[in-house]
Amino acid sequence: MREFIDGTDEQFANLKKSLQDEKCHVYHKCKLPSCCSRQMCSIAFEKDMDAYTLLIDNGIVCSKTLGGTALVLFRQWLAAGRIIFLDFNDLKEFLKSLWILY
Repeated sequence: MREFIDGTDEQFANLKKSLQDEKCHVYHKCKLPSCCSRQMCSIAFEKDMDAYTLLIDNGIVCSKTLGGTALVLFRQWLAAGRIIFLDFNDLKEFLKSLWILY
C-alpha cells in the first residue's frame, strides 16, 4: 500500500487510464503499515460505470487508535474489504492521506 501512498501524479494518471477497461487490477505484495496485523496484502482497483472500488484482503486489523478521518476510513475499508469512490481523485486523496499510518 505504501507504493500507492507515495505514488506520483503520473502514476495515478496511468492507474486511472488502465481502469478504463473495467477489469479488476490486482497488486500483490503491497506493504502495510506496522499497525496492521499483517505486513503484506493484495490491493485491487475496479472501475464500474462511474464508481471506483478499492479492495483489500480480508482479515486485516489496524491497532492504531489515533489518526483522524483517514484512520476511520482506513478501518472501515479493512472491515468491509472494499471502499467505493465516485471520483478517482477522492480515491487518490484517500490513499495519499494514509501517510499518517507510516
